Amino acid sequence: NGRLQLRVRRSGGWRRPARRWKRRAAVPCCRWANSASFIPPIRCILFFGGFDSQCNFNDAALFSLDDRKWHSLQFDVEIGFRAYHSTASRMINKQFEVFLFGGQWCNGGPYNYHNDVFKFTFFENVTKNELTEDHDDDTKEDEEREDTESGGFKVEKVSISGDVAPCPRSMSYCWIRGGVFYVFGGCTARWTLNDLWTLDLETLKWSEVEYGGILG
Repeated sequence: NGRLQLRVRRSGGWRRPARRWKRRAAVPCCRWANSASFIPPIRCILFFGGFDSQCNFNDAALFSLDDRKWHSLQFDVEIGFRAYHSTASRMINKQFEVFLFGGQWCNGGPYNYHNDVFKFTFFENVTKNELTEDHDDDTKEDEEREDTESGGFKVEKVSISGDVAPCPRSMSYCWIRGGVFYVFGGCTARWTLNDLWTLDLETLKWSEVEYGGILG
């Protein structure tokens, strides 16, 4: 749940990328199947993950629509390699939240699939100077005060309550309505799916939605 700072780094490969960060701007390498989510409070687009013909990626970057520059995000939470994952977002209590679900990655040939959920939170009052300035010497108290007073970023893995959850998958369609995160369909290595799931964002419990009719 640490505070995020905008830095720049190169993308990772098959192995876990090193936690090294550079201050110069860099364009993410060529890739496909990444996610892209617009963040209105800071007029940036959040890009995450994807892969190419040789590498999986689990890096996050913001592209600013104001200065047209790339900025990479530094965070301590480990989000596994993934592509063809799904995102949905909402504005709540002066915070903009992006939820990331599922996805797949190539494990030396076969694909592995995810069904975990992560949340990026962007606080409303963050400024461009705060995004790019150096906070390496900040204490924990300084970071917490800056998050609440002047804005910032946070990333966390959503701790699901209970054992019920959709099966690991990629290429799902997701949306948020009324405090509920919806997941429809997607695919696994063997199946194309048409089930519908809801995640209550207050209780953090998954439920499968039963419906009539025939799909597929």
